[in-house]
Amino acid sequence: MTLLSFKMSSSRIAKIKEAVLARAEQDEREEAWRLARPLFKAANQVEAARALAELVRRGAFESEAGLVAARALVDAHHADVAVMSNLGRAFERLCDMRYLNAAPPEDPVLTKIANTLRGLVESDAAADHDEEYALLHGLGIAARV
Repeated sequence: MTLLSFKMSSSRIAKIKEAVLARAEQDEREEAWRLARPLFKAANQVEAARALAELVRRGAFESEAGLVAARALVDAHHADVAVMSNLGRAFERLCDMRYLNAAPPEDPVLTKIANTLRGLVESDAAADHDEEYALLHGLGIAARV
């Protein structure tokens, strides 16, 4: 899915993120996805992409909506440690990981996220210990699939 070039202020991104999380906490995930659409439209902007990836990780959306966001984010921000580590940590929200011997997930974006995380770890893309931990944590969760 192609992302539009749409610029948002930091305060607007923060307000949208808060509103989305409030709806998700009330188990209104469809409404949360509707409220997050401006972040999706502005996802070429790193700050908006990071907020959207965090919302996916925190389970603010239904699985299918989370996959839509993940597809767009992995294509646009495959080199961003924060975005990719959040997507790796979102695996439990994006696919059923309850059974160790289950068939691999059908959506290729999940494999793409795992491979991208592996590449970031191998290329020493992390700027510091916290980023390295975030990448390894995301990869560890993704690798379980």
